[in-house]
Amino acid sequence: MAERLGDFDLGETRSDQLAGIVALLRASFPHASHINEAYTRWLYLQNPDGTTLSSNCVRERRVMGHVALTPLRARIQGEIDRGVIVGNVATDPSLAGRGLFTRLLEAGLELATSRGFGFAVAVPNAQSVGAFVKRTGFTALGPLDARIAIGSPPPPSAPAQLDFERTWSCRSLRWRLEHPGGHYGWHQRKGRLVVTADTGKLGIRVELASLDPAELEPLGESISLGEREMGKASGPLSRLPVHLYVGLDPRRHWRARPAINLPLRMRPAPLHLVVRDLKGTQRPFVRETTLFRAIDFDAY
Repeated sequence: MAERLGDFDLGETRSDQLAGIVALLRASFPHASHINEAYTRWLYLQNPDGTTLSSNCVRERRVMGHVALTPLRARIQGEIDRGVIVGNVATDPSLAGRGLFTRLLEAGLELATSRGFGFAVAVPNAQSVGAFVKRTGFTALGPLDARIAIGSPPPPSAPAQLDFERTWSCRSLRWRLEHPGGHYGWHQRKGRLVVTADTGKLGIRVELASLDPAELEPLGESISLGEREMGKASGPLSRLPVHLYVGLDPRRHWRARPAINLPLRMRPAPLHLVVRDLKGTQRPFVRETTLFRAIDFDAY
């Protein structure tokens, strides 16, 4: 019989749960200053693609384990599907090594499946990617590229087959850029909307996305964000045109751009992309036909 670690509480996140979730996340990630009630309210309750599903373990009214499954939309093999992105994974240190994360994730995926979501995606670090792949059936697509470039990253101009791509609507894009802890700027470049952020490291900027406004869902919906400066980055590299690119994009050619794809050992948290089909149809997910950008998850 599996050890009883507490009561499992599954469902759409309620506002009265946020304080307990924040307390666990702050204890688990003490250096993540952006984690507060404003951040969780934005992420869990205000997403236009749907309310975040929470898989919680509760003991004596205290949240001891938590997995968030936030709704998103993606175009998979040409068709739009609803899915969830797994994040904000935390367990109380007193319950470490007891399999709580796996049980919470499995329960959350079962809930998402019952609610009609067709896939799940996550960006775990190197230490936890095995739990997703070996224990809960995710497909590993490998680590995201992390390229340091002199000048702006090359635009996504090469033709490529894309079998997985997160889609954005005007509403969801506006919501994403309202991240309470984000410091974003955006501008038009050759007809594309380029979104950037300050990495908080040495004054290096990161390109979150280069979006074609005509591709926002629903097709033909107009967006008018204007332009906004990112603000002054601070650090020794802030006066140099140094950019970081994080993600996977087969449409970009780096051969003509001076850039270094950082070795895994030099990255503070090597991020791996994993995907799981929740429909039971075993749709193939392949790295070479996957588009996944920094704007598509909550790194910045």
